Amino acid sequence: MVRAQRQLAGRPERAVAVLRRLIERKRQGSTIANSLASLETMIAYFRDPDSMRVLVQDHAAGKKPTCAALSMMQIQANGDVTMCSGTAPVGNVKTTPIRRIWADRPDWWRAGCCHERRMSEHEKATVGLAAPTPQPAPAEVAAG
Repeated sequence: MVRAQRQLAGRPERAVAVLRRLIERKRQGSTIANSLASLETMIAYFRDPDSMRVLVQDHAAGKKPTCAALSMMQIQANGDVTMCSGTAPVGNVKTTPIRRIWADRPDWWRAGCCHERRMSEHEKATVGLAAPTPQPAPAEVAAG
């Protein structure tokens, strides 16, 4: 695998040729775990990496990104809890109950997902995202 990576590094035309052969073999019945759509997405990535850099790094290429903070959390070995790879920890399960961390997590999705903040303008245009427009915070209701 490392040898193949070295042979393809900096040579997108070779990577595309290899992927086209894999697609043809899959169509002929060879067992290849990746879907045809996944292989096609890889071709697009090698031809223009900046058009999908963040989504490929987050294993979300070929999909419209959704904010991970809406449905997911990652617990690191040291107990730190993150919502996605692009954000700082929001708590630690060694000191705070997981339900409290979930309830108190930042609402990043209101101002645009971290995907959008990390994407280049080119990548945003490729996946059909405009630059996020800041949303006003909801008015707080005074306790009465």
